[in-house]
Parts: sequence; structure tokens; C-alpha cells
Amino acid sequence: MTDSSILDGMDNVINEALGLEKERIKYESKKRCQIFSKGKEPEFDGQALVQKILAQIESNWHQGKSRSTENWRWGPKRGELKTKSEEVILERWIVRTMGNDWMNQVPVASGLTASRSAGGRRAIDLVHRCGDGWYEFIELKVNDGAGAPLYAAMEILQYGVLYIFSRKHAATLGYKQTDMFEAPGIHLKVLAPANYYDGYHLSWLEDGINSGLANFLAEGDRGFKMNFKFEFLSRSPVEWKA
Repeated sequence: MTDSSILDGMDNVINEALGLEKERIKYESKKRCQIFSKGKEPEFDGQALVQKILAQIESNWHQGKSRSTENWRWGPKRGELKTKSEEVILERWIVRTMGNDWMNQVPVASGLTASRSAGGRRAIDLVHRCGDGWYEFIELKVNDGAGAPLYAAMEILQYGVLYIFSRKHAATLGYKQTDMFEAPGIHLKVLAPANYYDGYHLSWLEDGINSGLANFLAEGDRGFKMNFKFEFLSRSPVEWKA
């Protein structure tokens, strides 16, 4: 068995779902996001994509207990605010100032395959416990240096489907029962400054993911809901740093 990540093969799954398997410019590229925004929208079946992501996760899994006790932990990863990364500065600032209902860098994929370390770098930037029992899983962006909105959306969607998998197999994986796995719903979000979205028109993607998640979870009668949204930061990264 190879020491691969639980999310191995997802790029192929996503490119196929977007009709890009034979295209030179793939979904990860900023150029592809621009093409979809200015040209014809792809035929996109959100439910089929969710199903295929989950099937790929199930295929990659070693069918046993997680080799990590850190996945889905509830605890902040603070660190110093002095760093060159604006994204890390903002992430840590939010956790330090917004209270105990905010956590950062929550691991989701470590130790689920043959290697303990495989997938260890996969973590949700920010997790927010809402007052109504729902949770927000947030992919934080301060500029497109770390990927355009299409790429960011697919990143948080993968983590959302990994949550579906983890909640279903929590006992087998050896995860402690937590409030997060009892949540009535999960909001998946890409959170970024307004100018991060300039020139992009991705309502088709937001709508497709939302309908796909709703239909998939309803058919499986899983007892919780999940949705997706592109969301704007209320202040610019410069103001947050100040």
C-alpha cells in the first residue's frame, strides 16, 4: 500500500466533473477560473461531484482506525503574529480576538492511510462554532496568490465531504464523539476580501454545490445539512493587520 493521502486523486475527480479531463488548463489554474467567468459555464452536477469525492475518499482509506488523534481537534493553533504570511496573520488574529468559538488550522486528514503523516498538512483554516449549533468551515484567502475562487471552493468542498466521511465512520476511526460530529449543519465558506472576487462570476458553482450537497445529504438521510457560500471579509487584510 502506498503512503498516499486520503485525498489523493481528487484533482482528476474535480477536473472530470468540470469537463476538463482533456483540457490543458485545469481547475487549479487562475486562467480556468477566468475562462469559466467570461465564457460558457460548464455543465456541472454538484451531487455527482460530492458522490465521486466521497467514493475516492472511501477508496483511499485503509479501512481502520486513524493513526492520528489530532483530526477534528477543538483547540487553537496560536503561534506568533509576526510572520510574512498575511493569511496566517489574519487567521491567528481572528482566533485570538473572536473568542473560544473560533479555532484555526484544524487537521482533517492525518493518519487515514498507510502513513501516519500522509495528509497531515490538510487542515481547515478556520472553524467557527455558531450559536445555533451549526459550524462554519472557512477557507481563508487574502489574495489570489494561493489560488483563485474556483480552486478555493473545491478545497473547502473536499474538507466538507471528508467531514461527511469522518462523521459516518467516527467510531471505526477511533474519533471521540464531539459536538462537531453532532452538529445539525455545516456552512462551507470561502472568505476573502471583495477584490479577491473581482472579475469572477461563479454563481453557477455556488448554486451547483449547494444543490448537490442538499440532494446528496437528503437522499442519504444523514441527519444534518451542509451548504456553501463565497463570502466577503468585512475589512481589508491591511486593516486587520493594523
